[in-house]
Amino acid sequence: MKIQYIDLNRDNKTYFDILKSDQSINRYIHVDDIKIYVDYLLKTPNVKYKFIFHNGVLVGALHIETTEKVGTFSIEILGEFQRRGVGYQILTDLKQNKFELDINAYIVYIESDNVNSIKLFEKSEFILDGIQDNLLKYVYIMR
Repeated sequence: MKIQYIDLNRDNKTYFDILKSDQSINRYIHVDDIKIYVDYLLKTPNVKYKFIFHNGVLVGALHIETTEKVGTFSIEILGEFQRRGVGYQILTDLKQNKFELDINAYIVYIESDNVNSIKLFEKSEFILDGIQDNLLKYVYIMR
């Protein structure tokens, strides 16, 4: 699957309206004030936020924060594009270091009732590394 990543900037932040109006994203990703969140994403040097497109259509976003050679991230995929290979392609791109980040590992936290995400991350060789506040911590060590 060919997907395109577009960095968040002041001109394209309206894509947030589409993402945050999607029920399947809001179920797991909570943002109270989009303006404050966007300012944080744009002004923090160790943060990357990329909108994801497939065939010119917005399908989701990727949020990565790097600290001490570890990338902690979240993926948001619009409901109508879930279970179509988008998430798997994003994880493949992360594992292949497509974003050229200086990291040794990735960490993701998944709510314990998000069965589809758990299956996706386990299929993608992420290892369960603990449970914290109803969140499962999965880790992938870069090769």
